[in-house]
Amino acid sequence: HDALPICSLLAGHTDSMRIQRAWTLGRTLDLFVPARTGGYELKDDTREMIAFFLPFLLGLVLSIAIITGGQYLLQGVSEEKESRILESLVCTVSPDELMMGKLIGLGSAGLTLVGIWLVVGAGALSTSLAFLKVDVPLSVGVFGVLYFLLGYLFYASLMTGIGGITNNLREAQQFAMAFTIMNFFPFYLLVKILNAPNSGTAIGLSLFPPTAATTMMMRISAGAMTGAEIPLWQIAASLGLLALSAWLALRLSARVFRLGMLMYGKTPTLPEILKLVRQG
Repeated sequence: HDALPICSLLAGHTDSMRIQRAWTLGRTLDLFVPARTGGYELKDDTREMIAFFLPFLLGLVLSIAIITGGQYLLQGVSEEKESRILESLVCTVSPDELMMGKLIGLGSAGLTLVGIWLVVGAGALSTSLAFLKVDVPLSVGVFGVLYFLLGYLFYASLMTGIGGITNNLREAQQFAMAFTIMNFFPFYLLVKILNAPNSGTAIGLSLFPPTAATTMMMRISAGAMTGAEIPLWQIAASLGLLALSAWLALRLSARVFRLGMLMYGKTPTLPEILKLVRQG
């Protein structure tokens, strides 16, 4: 049956003996591609498929884990503000203490749920990779944990501030939608990032805090599979900018949370929020 495409193409153009020779020649040719360790190696379709799906899967899991933890926090703060539970709590603790308590308490609950998913998923993935004889460097897992923690802190801080400034969960989700879209934006450029992990677009998205965790996770895992080297200075710069942004988001959200916690009625617009922050 392998000869059918060749026979169809050559039928009517030459005799059957030449068709047989062309088919035999095609079957004996081996295709070699650049190897990760230098030189060339025999083309492996399974390895190429894994080199695409593994970075995609790791980036997707990281994005979902970050957003799930942030949404859990957003829902908890929004519901408590809508039911006016926060008004009672602020009588005994300061707004800053209340925000940190929510960030630690609800965040820990969300992280526990996400952690269970990650452990189960990692177990299933490691079994599949072992069956396919694919080795994933330990550094991929280490960087994955770092990007998850910093990415979660960045988004969780933003979600806490959004939950404190809005009136209900529906309005909070509308505000949070922009940050959710930015977190998943690298998947719109998935092919470009995986085919050229050191391109200007990939580097720019790696340094931009809202897209840094997802993009860099895909770049690092793609580099581990294809042999493309991701400069350490880019990883360090990406982690540093993400950590700085998480700290700034925490400070900004604390101020917004403190000013907007007792605000009810119309949800303030972005210019009004910025005005409140400057006044605070």
